[in-house]
Amino acid sequence: MSSTPYKIRRLLPEEFPPALLEIPQVPQELFIAGELPDPHGYYYLCVVGSRKYTSYGREALERIITGLAGYPIVIVSGLALGIDALAHRAALDTGLLTIAVPGSGLAPDVLYPRTNLALAREILTNGGALLSEFESDLH
Repeated sequence: MSSTPYKIRRLLPEEFPPALLEIPQVPQELFIAGELPDPHGYYYLCVVGSRKYTSYGREALERIITGLAGYPIVIVSGLALGIDALAHRAALDTGLLTIAVPGSGLAPDVLYPRTNLALAREILTNGGALLSEFESDLH
């Protein structure tokens, strides 16, 4: 067990993002670090891609996201290596909010991949959020 440098809390069902309620299997629980932006003030762009990306894939991703500078766009992606991490990096470098949805709990001692822990912290520092359906060390 490690100390959590950021607060993790359970989201109440009425706090779930509205679009999430439209999927066939809504998660029973969600946990969050940071705060979700107002769903009515932003558009959300979800990014998925390969862990092993091509130079073209990287360039296309960066051009698309940097082209969104100044717009009310939130980038949403996993926290995996590859395109997920590049999407968050491009969003942060462009001044966009970003939400990471890792396939793990949110506490630093369970966040996966460990190599993206610094990126996760930077997302939070810049007003973004981490969101997961996996419970972890809640401090």
